[in-house]
Amino acid sequence: MNPLLRRPAFAMLAGLLLLPTATSLAQTLRIGIVAGNNEGAPMRAPLKYAQSDARRIASALTSVGGFAPENVDLLLDADADALDAAFTRAEEKLAGAPGEESLLLVYFSGHSDGTVLELGKSRYPFSRLKERVEGSGAKVRLALVDACFSGGLVGTKGVSRGPSFDIDLHGDLNTEGTAILASAGFGELAQESARLGGSYFTHHLVSALYGAADDDSDLRVTLKEAYLYAYRHTVGDTAANVAGAQHPSYSLDLEGKGELVLAALSDKAAAVVFPAASQGTYYLTTGDRELVAELTQPGDRDRALFVPPGSFHLLRRQADGIFQECTVEVAAGGRFKVDPSAMKTAAGDISLPRGGEPSRNNIVAAGYGLTGWFLPAMGAMHGAELSYTRLLEHFAIGARLGWGRASVNEDGFVYDLDGWEAAVSALWRFPLYRVDLFAGVVGGASCFQQETDVLGTLTAWAALAGAQVGGAVHPFEALTLMMSFEMDVFVGYVNRRPGAWPAPRAFVGAGWSF
Repeated sequence: MNPLLRRPAFAMLAGLLLLPTATSLAQTLRIGIVAGNNEGAPMRAPLKYAQSDARRIASALTSVGGFAPENVDLLLDADADALDAAFTRAEEKLAGAPGEESLLLVYFSGHSDGTVLELGKSRYPFSRLKERVEGSGAKVRLALVDACFSGGLVGTKGVSRGPSFDIDLHGDLNTEGTAILASAGFGELAQESARLGGSYFTHHLVSALYGAADDDSDLRVTLKEAYLYAYRHTVGDTAANVAGAQHPSYSLDLEGKGELVLAALSDKAAAVVFPAASQGTYYLTTGDRELVAELTQPGDRDRALFVPPGSFHLLRRQADGIFQECTVEVAAGGRFKVDPSAMKTAAGDISLPRGGEPSRNNIVAAGYGLTGWFLPAMGAMHGAELSYTRLLEHFAIGARLGWGRASVNEDGFVYDLDGWEAAVSALWRFPLYRVDLFAGVVGGASCFQQETDVLGTLTAWAALAGAQVGGAVHPFEALTLMMSFEMDVFVGYVNRRPGAWPAPRAFVGAGWSF
């Protein structure tokens, strides 16, 4: 029999902090605050899977993490006040159990701009989150944040982007401190997968808790094991994505001996067993195809996922890319042994940065444009502009039409010069709360006309290229205030001579978002 499945002594360890001498479950208090927010700032598209991420984490904590259901506060699309209230309830429970071993676990899945958690239209600053976690009264405090730019939460003390995890998280009576795990590095996007029905990081973290990270077959998953598993698989799954590889990060400030056990896997639980001969990657889902966990069987030994009893659907991806599927029925304490030969041929994977495109991703704006003099005798060109901007998750593309007039004085010969312009821009977009910052390039064409009494209308054409920086402020959901600055170069013929003329340009205006 596989040693993974014959360690009854570990059945009592569900939810315990390992101590030099085993402590009973009643002496260990575990409190969880689990929040999932599909809605973020007004200009962001609702996420598809933040709520399901939160539900999966909450289910894993109560199934294998030793958290009593009444001690897991599940918040779905709650606001900042509701999160503060959850912290207050946790503090009250922790204050009612002085001297006990205690753990506070806080999880958030949703939008972030790198400085705040976005809970609907409200914001929860990273500094506030750290303050509430640190002041909770729990001896060991763990914060898990799955959001874009969440690497900003780990700060600088103890930060590591790489997979190394040199500091064990200890569980004896002298242990105190805080650990913060972020799903992405500083400035990185957190990504989600339609195939997985959730974010990569949370998916692999949940899989780790159900047993996929139990490489030493001791029927327990420590924080170190869970982090390393989630790191490796998150980086591996996102390395080839358009958004680039996603690197989970962490910050630690703990002391003590032993290791913090996040999940204890009882041999009395329902288990899906994957024999060594059944190589492949497996996806275990509920009957309605909501993903429960993933496990890769490299063929070195028998492996298992420990799950609540019930009916499941199992999908297998082989090395050659062929998919197979079967139905799994497993009772409490039962074992379902996977037999690839009994699985039938089946079909999967798209992924995108969390939230895809913004919900109001079109802006039509009008305003005032000022182009600096690019001819020696020419004054500044004042004019009007109409523009269209398309916002993507972290890019923006734009097009504009503009007109302007400047006064020219060539040795006493004074005339007006009219200019028409059409241009397009490609910009990086840096979204903050109700503010977008842009930086990129612009290119287009300009037509200049001069009316003369002797020669009639004179026309000159020029190509333009330049660099652009700017910003958009969204004071209300549909109203956008825009501003930009460019350093352009006009290339063309003036007075029948080729040339290149640099010119600064500024624009301010207001737009309608839809």
